[in-house]
Amino acid sequence: MHVGIVPVCWRSSVSIDTIETIGATIDAFGRGEIALPAVDPKTKDGHVHVAPGGATYTCSTIARFLGWTKKHGDQEPEPTRACRLAFDAYHEPMAVTARQTAHGRARIGAARRSRLDQGLGRPATRRALEGG
Repeated sequence: MHVGIVPVCWRSSVSIDTIETIGATIDAFGRGEIALPAVDPKTKDGHVHVAPGGATYTCSTIARFLGWTKKHGDQEPEPTRACRLAFDAYHEPMAVTARQTAHGRARIGAARRSRLDQGLGRPATRRALEGG
């Protein structure tokens, strides 16, 4: 494997520069430094991401901004394969973290409900135990 290439799946790879370009675009969008095309209201929620500033974007809006699209017949231009792979690679660590965080919150919530159902009340916080 070459330096600067990240394996994305067994048949392809995408350069770190491409992933970093996606990330820099998202960061600039989140800071309000650039404007991306509006997200199509018909886009499925699972494909819509939220930038640090709260604005929404998709792979397609990033691809259109960067000019990384390809037209197929009479259809609207779609993100290139390299763009999709880089977009997915950029979001992969965040997706894992989000799943872990959501799973952890669900477990904590279930434990709290269980304590309340058993009449045990809320567990003491560390601050309360330390007298703070």
